[in-house]
Amino acid sequence: MRKGIILITKHFPFNKGETPAESYLENEIITLAKHTEKVFVIATEAKSGSHVTCELPQNVQAAALQTKDSKSIKMSCFAKSAGMFFSKKSSEITDEIKSRKLNAKQKAFLFYFKKRAEQKLFCVSKLIESKAINLNDYDAIYSFWLFDSAYMAVMLKEKYQLNNYVVVSRTHRYDLYEYNNKLKYIPLRPYLLEKLDGVFPCSDNGTKYLSERYPNFKNKIQTSFLGSKDYGVQNYKHIGNKLHIASCSRLISVKRVNRIVDALSKLEKEPFEVEWTHFGGGALFDELKNQVNTSLKKTKVNLMGNTENKEVMRQYSKMIVDVFVNVSENEGLPISIMEATSFGIPVIATDVGGTSEIVRQGENGFLLKKDYTDDELCELLCKFAYMSKEEYLPFRENSRKIYEENFECVHNIEQFLLKIGG
Repeated sequence: MRKGIILITKHFPFNKGETPAESYLENEIITLAKHTEKVFVIATEAKSGSHVTCELPQNVQAAALQTKDSKSIKMSCFAKSAGMFFSKKSSEITDEIKSRKLNAKQKAFLFYFKKRAEQKLFCVSKLIESKAINLNDYDAIYSFWLFDSAYMAVMLKEKYQLNNYVVVSRTHRYDLYEYNNKLKYIPLRPYLLEKLDGVFPCSDNGTKYLSERYPNFKNKIQTSFLGSKDYGVQNYKHIGNKLHIASCSRLISVKRVNRIVDALSKLEKEPFEVEWTHFGGGALFDELKNQVNTSLKKTKVNLMGNTENKEVMRQYSKMIVDVFVNVSENEGLPISIMEATSFGIPVIATDVGGTSEIVRQGENGFLLKKDYTDDELCELLCKFAYMSKEEYLPFRENSRKIYEENFECVHNIEQFLLKIGG
């Protein structure tokens, strides 16, 4: 059993939908607690005074830091990029600027990245000094994101000379693929890979990308799949002449949920009934709602808005869903698809990030190219709608099998703990 883990997140366990990917931690924390004497969760971006939004085991404590992200910080970083530098410039910053030939915007991002990590370190230090965290009770720091919180974890180890600590980080999508960043740059990759004891992408695609980009550190980079809790197989009943589609994501531009509506509008000419249920809210909720009202006349639409993960799972267990759809522009390896496959639901998804590791072409679903057309998505939806029961059921069986073999969360978490020496 591991002595103790300090887990660094953005909002978990105070998550109210701000960071949907961290809903996975609601399941992981239970297994972590079983294999660890103590866990302390530091939610670096949750508001001070926030209430815990999920049940935590008795040996888990949590604190919300509420670090500031003000415009003044961003403006000062842009000023520094134009020539005004930190009075105490660290060697990793100097090395980064020299070795990577950063432009002004990238320098500003680097300075902002450092400032955010320093803010978080300052707040964590106050927890330590107030005796809320006794560093002698722990021997590992685990950052859920390979971003400024991972940098803070490295600085925390150095500041308090935690030489017996293991410091590791998971990595997913925005914190992994530099080509997806609008500046084509994520700060301090070589430095963090050097200082961290292990980095764990959530897909083989992510491991390949990071290892090829930074081959000197490939021995530290290992895939560690996330996973979904096993709620059992969906009680499916084949109903002819009807297609129920489900999707689940935040309503932000990269998820392209509006493209599902575009395909559904074309599907309305087909002679079968269509129902679409979407779980998730976000900045584009009203825009999507208006698009649905304008474009869809026959389709039954259920826009569920922000929905707690346990309620999404409850809905999957009682609904008859024929196919799950994800048309994101980029991904890591979507937990939403893991959850759908756990119930035996076939999937149509864009072939981005590590999605092809869970959606097997012609086995448990179909892959679309990233720049697919509405007709191509419509054609695949029709394929499912017109399948006989004998053609369709193997897709459900394969979805469940792929989940059981690769994405059952308790097994994957225990394997992750073994990889970090737990």
